[in-house]
Amino acid sequence: IGYGPVGRTLTRLLRESDIAPVVIELDLDTFRELKAEGIHAVYGDASQQDTLSHAGVQRATSLILSTAGMPGSQEMIRLAKELNPGIRVFARSVHLREASVLRRAGADTVFSGEGEVALSMTEFMLRQVGATPEQIDRERDRIRRELFGDARFAKSSTETS
Repeated sequence: IGYGPVGRTLTRLLRESDIAPVVIELDLDTFRELKAEGIHAVYGDASQQDTLSHAGVQRATSLILSTAGMPGSQEMIRLAKELNPGIRVFARSVHLREASVLRRAGADTVFSGEGEVALSMTEFMLRQVGATPEQIDRERDRIRRELFGDARFAKSSTETS
């Protein structure tokens, strides 16, 4: 959902991986651009059941909410899960405090803008002071646990040995 910088990047990645995404877009000019590029797109408000149905959410394996702060995002997530209880929902938020709200609505994973900036800046600063890749990995995992409240992205002990 959404075709800003994040949506564009993920759409390109999916297409390069031979996965045909369906983009739901509310901006008519962007919708027309998608169609002209041969990208399957649905014009409409993703918080509306008809739009989600028209996009094929019932058959989708994943739904990516690439737009942060979208009005109605909680309702959109609930509707998507209602239409397809097995769908995995990946959502984007601006602030860390919004992540729990989106998770309660049914998002499986939430990427927070301020959390990702904290991670990127930490990695950059650690490289500047000469930290080893192992030190950077450990700090990244610790920050993810602290900021995001889980270890989903942390390397398992078998990966680090």
